Amino acid sequence: MLRCRVRYFTDGAMIGSKGFVDKAFAAARDRLGSRRWDGARRMRGSAKGAAGTLWSMRDLRVGVHRVTGRVYVFTACLVSGPASLVMAFYANGGIASRIAFVMLALLWLATTGMGWWRAMRREWGAHREWMIRSYALTISAITLRAWKWVIVAAFEPPPMDVYRLVAWLGFLPNLIFAEWWIRRGRGRAGKRVP
Repeated sequence: MLRCRVRYFTDGAMIGSKGFVDKAFAAARDRLGSRRWDGARRMRGSAKGAAGTLWSMRDLRVGVHRVTGRVYVFTACLVSGPASLVMAFYANGGIASRIAFVMLALLWLATTGMGWWRAMRREWGAHREWMIRSYALTISAITLRAWKWVIVAAFEPPPMDVYRLVAWLGFLPNLIFAEWWIRRGRGRAGKRVP
């Protein structure tokens, strides 16, 4: 049965015949770095019986994830995070906007730092949860502008009033959604069949 061509994508791995995995690797070659010469690797662990038939790209994906993750943590924690914290103290909109942006900067640094820390300790579930929070805060710059556009188009309030409001709307709904997403995933994980 395992000799059939299995073409199935899982989280972190592509499983299939050597030819199938190599073909998918060649199609994605420009996104995957130059240290890898071919895509297929023999499967490890409990799949030794299928080692001649099934091949995996997981090792390649993990390497790409590590590199992009390090770049993200470096830019968030060492460049953008501290810069956003300094800029938050000079934000337009008065004390309400300043408090919002200081909170955003501190939460962004904290969630990214915790995600990195959990990855260093190989606590992958906690790493995933903290990084979901970090990404939710990262995209606050986009959602702030989207909220601003919607509010101005709908109500035409004074600019400083809009700024005070979107300073909070830029990240709080994102964070609430991220928490919902994390808790939803925890509930589903308990219902999975082993």
